[in-house]
Amino acid sequence: MASASDFGPITTDLSESKVLATPPSPRAALQLARATPDDKNPGAALLLNDPTRCYAHSSFVDDTGNAHIRSRIVGAITNSILLAYVVFGFPSEDQRAPCLYPFKWTPQVGFTLRFLGYLLDTRTMTVQWPEDKRAQLAAMLDDKWLAPSLGKFPR
Repeated sequence: MASASDFGPITTDLSESKVLATPPSPRAALQLARATPDDKNPGAALLLNDPTRCYAHSSFVDDTGNAHIRSRIVGAITNSILLAYVVFGFPSEDQRAPCLYPFKWTPQVGFTLRFLGYLLDTRTMTVQWPEDKRAQLAAMLDDKWLAPSLGKFPR
């Protein structure tokens, strides 16, 4: 619902608190990874140039991470916040616990995101599985499954 919403100029304290990452220098911009459109993935240009989809943006499910171009990310974030308030209640107007906790809010908006344990980087177009997560899996395999029956798991 947030990806299709249009709340116009309405903002929130949370969306006003965001700080966008510094744009890349012209030299760094030339080194950014480029996504190549194809038949299955036409790219963002299709969405950005279609006037009927001017408010469309990508939303992840968990913690509503948003992805959009720099000029539209503020609107994407604001739409997600406002939609959460519409569905679950506005702060101080509902007796339930708040749907968004300001103390959990990260005002920095950047090109990297840790999402579901992975590091996503939209400038390099990479997904990394962090070393700490790999170490946790190795330890879990060593301790719970492989150690009792096979000895230590080789690394």
